[in-house]
Amino acid sequence: MLVFTLLACQDYGFAQGADVEAPRDDVMPYAPGDHDSAEPHLPDDIGAVSGRICDPSGANWVVGAMVSTLVDGVEVFTLTDADGSFLLSDLPPGDYTLLVQKGSFSTSFDVHVVGGEVSTLSDPECLDPSEVDIAVVTGEYDSIEHILDDLGLAYDSFDGTQGSAFISFLGDPTALGAYDIVFINCGLSWDWYGSGGAIGDSLRTYVEEGGSLYVSDWSAGLVEAAYPDLVDWYGSDATITEALAGASGTHKGVVVDANMQLLLGAQQADLSFDYNNWAVAEKESQQATVLVRGKAPLDAGGEVPGSPLALRYDSPGSGRLLFTSFHNESQNTLDMDLLLLEIILSL
Repeated sequence: MLVFTLLACQDYGFAQGADVEAPRDDVMPYAPGDHDSAEPHLPDDIGAVSGRICDPSGANWVVGAMVSTLVDGVEVFTLTDADGSFLLSDLPPGDYTLLVQKGSFSTSFDVHVVGGEVSTLSDPECLDPSEVDIAVVTGEYDSIEHILDDLGLAYDSFDGTQGSAFISFLGDPTALGAYDIVFINCGLSWDWYGSGGAIGDSLRTYVEEGGSLYVSDWSAGLVEAAYPDLVDWYGSDATITEALAGASGTHKGVVVDANMQLLLGAQQADLSFDYNNWAVAEKESQQATVLVRGKAPLDAGGEVPGSPLALRYDSPGSGRLLFTSFHNESQNTLDMDLLLLEIILSL
């Protein structure tokens, strides 16, 4: 199991081995010590529900998950905090189905609300991965699938280091559309460049029609092929290999994304780059949302200040593209593992 799983449990207080399979419609009275905030004073005709949300493995709390239900046809909702806790209030007495949503992942459970009381779930509620279809294109220098394995997520794998099967897959929007999330690792065979135009069109169609796509480091050329105006890469964008210029070492990143800040409990992250020549972005377009920003030291000397080290594009069709200059390797810092955890669950 990865280090982030063990430390996240220690940091956030989740008891490993806790029974997260128990029915969620049994609740116990609110205990003031269970949450940071004091028990709210509720009138007799209003109740509330509190609880905690965990990831599919049950090993980490989920930040920023939306917990919602309908009251007389109107949606009421709240978001989970840094330790996965939520308090959904303003609920008239009765029976409710609560929906939890985080990226492509969700779960639901039934609760009974009593007027004048806050009912607390007796066990954490974990996201259900069974309805999320995932594909991974493997790479020589990256292995996001190791984190997916620790999260208990099933996926189909396409070998991106050799052969043409992955090229056909990336160039076929129908094949891509069979998946909710597609992860593309660093270190693909460069053979895909020969079909770059068709692959770019296919990936863009996938995202614009609601798919979630994650691309890391040396696969930056796929971002350029799909959205040539999204990122200004170091060097000439027409020759994306010029962007592979970052210097190895552990570099500080400023965490801009609010959920990532909550998860880390900090506004800075240590990012380790084991090799030279990682993909450097100089700046982002207005369509992109920066998640982590920092200076990018260059292997040839000098640096790019304020480089978007992790960024996201949200399409009008509810799709999402996410790029990181860092990725999953054996030298990962705890910060990197937690950032990648948030990235996976946000897709």
